[in-house]
Amino acid sequence: ENGEIGLAEEILSDANITLSADDATITGVVIGKLSPYEAYLQQEMKIKPIVNNDITGLLKTLFPKIPN
Repeated sequence: ENGEIGLAEEILSDANITLSADDATITGVVIGKLSPYEAYLQQEMKIKPIVNNDITGLLKTLFPKIPN
C-alpha cells in the first residue's frame, strides 16, 4: 500500500501515525541528528498511536539517525 508523509501545524484527523514536537526537535529528526524514539524517550516528541516495535521500526526506516 502506498503511503504519504506530510508536515502540518495541526494534527490531521485521518493520519495513521502522528509525531508532535517543537521545531528544533522535528529538525533534529529530519536531518538525522536525533531519532524519533530518542526524542520520545526524552519527552521531546509525542508519538501516536502507542509506541510499539512496528511503529519504531517504521520510524527508523523513515527517519534514520546519521552517525556523527
